[in-house]
Amino acid sequence: MATETNVVFVGWNRVVPGHEQKALEIFMTFQNLYAAKQAAGVLESFETVLLSRHGGDLNGYTILRGSHDKLHAFTHSDEFEDNLLRAEMHVTGIGVIEGWTGAAVGDLMGRWSKIIAS
Repeated sequence: MATETNVVFVGWNRVVPGHEQKALEIFMTFQNLYAAKQAAGVLESFETVLLSRHGGDLNGYTILRGSHDKLHAFTHSDEFEDNLLRAEMHVTGIGVIEGWTGAAVGDLMGRWSKIIAS
């Protein structure tokens, strides 16, 4: 059986010039949505990080933590997808990527080492 993902990384680059107010509103919509989903038990936790200026194309991200099934259902829901579509009109470089942390990393690396040993 495949090792299930247990985090979702939601990253972004920059606000489209002239769209600062709308981008802030959408940012707060997402923060409130994540807090509500955590309170409802959909997310185990979430953490948002704003990065300092560095010349790259990633300027902030949020890590959503939870079970694979709940994360998948949430990030594929109409509510999440509609908010992403709104955000894409005002912020560049939005990406949503599933990943592994904790024991899932050990499980995945164990599978990987078996494959490279053969």
